[in-house]
Amino acid sequence: MNDSDISTHVNDPARLDALRKIALLDTPTEEAFDRLTRLAVTFVNAPIGLVSLVDADRQFFKSSIGLPEPWCTSRVIPLSHSICQYNRVANQPLLIEDARVHPFFKDNPAIPDLNVIAYLGFPLVTSDGYVLGSFCVIDSKPRRWKKKQVAVIQDLTAAVMTEIQLRTEISARNYAEEECNDLIELNNHLRMEIVARMQAEGQLHILKNELEQRVKSRTRELQDTQLQYLHAEKLSAIGKLSASIAHEFNNPLQGIMAILKGLKRRVKMEEEDMELLDLAITESERMKKLIHDLQDFNRPSSHLKVAMDVHDSLEALLLLYKSDFNKKGITTVLNYAEGVPQVLAVPDQIKQVFLNLLNNAMDACPQTGGVITISTGQEGNQVAVAIKDNGTGIEPEKIDLIFQPFYTTKTDIKGTGLGLSVCHGIVQYHHGEILVVSQLGEGSTFTVLLPIYEG
Repeated sequence: MNDSDISTHVNDPARLDALRKIALLDTPTEEAFDRLTRLAVTFVNAPIGLVSLVDADRQFFKSSIGLPEPWCTSRVIPLSHSICQYNRVANQPLLIEDARVHPFFKDNPAIPDLNVIAYLGFPLVTSDGYVLGSFCVIDSKPRRWKKKQVAVIQDLTAAVMTEIQLRTEISARNYAEEECNDLIELNNHLRMEIVARMQAEGQLHILKNELEQRVKSRTRELQDTQLQYLHAEKLSAIGKLSASIAHEFNNPLQGIMAILKGLKRRVKMEEEDMELLDLAITESERMKKLIHDLQDFNRPSSHLKVAMDVHDSLEALLLLYKSDFNKKGITTVLNYAEGVPQVLAVPDQIKQVFLNLLNNAMDACPQTGGVITISTGQEGNQVAVAIKDNGTGIEPEKIDLIFQPFYTTKTDIKGTGLGLSVCHGIVQYHHGEILVVSQLGEGSTFTVLLPIYEG
């Protein structure tokens, strides 16, 4: 390791291009990254934690916990103070017990200016092998890092890269939609991870136990993450293909509708023929609405709360799940109340909550088929949406645990333990509630309460 090699690595055009593509430089802090950083410093009991991105002439902190001023406010340091730029071997930690006596780092100005003495970090590496920066914890006194601490930081580094990868996927899809205007995004499962947020306050002991289990099965977790990336790429390709197909359908459908309506105005027909023509126009209108609903459902979020009709959102989701429900022999029962007011919400986030709950209900249903009942109504100044399944139910002693991060009742590898935690976080952000009632052998009912739109 020498300065020449580091300079070549830092200024590699391909690496810098990969860094630009994730579009995180000079962006505001985000709770998703700050929560992971807080978890890291809490677990290893260190004062400083960083998500750092190494640019050509500086180091930008997407998250910085405990960094002294003025660096914490500016979130930028010169590369002369950077240790993260040396952290560039995939899956290998950079461990420094005491930088003051380290032969390579002893003269680094980060020691007096940032009080960096001990360092533990893993590089943030893209699927193409480009090192964007590092995820690290720093202590202001010498220390020997334990194997368990190193393993946990490695797992959290993978979580940071998942957040970055998701943002890269979003940027790619948004760019495609600007190019073709009608891109339909059907990979909403990615949004489950986009909004995935760990709520660890008050649950440190439980999370510690979960992390220890993850360390023991680290190889399986890494393989599972790779499969999720491949699945995400597959869903993205499906979304782009579906967008192209919907665009091609929309244009000839408009022509067909124009011809049918022209025939109705100009040609005299027998009553039976006129009824058939009206039926053709009605079905064409229905196809047009289905295409519009899919396009609207998959448009990128503005992250602004607006007036939202829960019935429209549920119908769009049921359209997406129709094929899966049919394959599994699942019947849906809709108990929509009349006159349900709109709610004030970020539409795609609330759709994500409904999608998670529908997916859980589908997984809970018996192998031979089942029934999912969706009910709506007004309760005081809130709108209630209840999703009920007739599945296996949840054990009473586990009811209080299901909204905790990484906790799952699913036995296969598809259960990440984040879905209900994400739902809980989204509903809380909307000043609402999410309630659950479950009976073993009879099923579960999840009820989402959201504030009514007063505008």
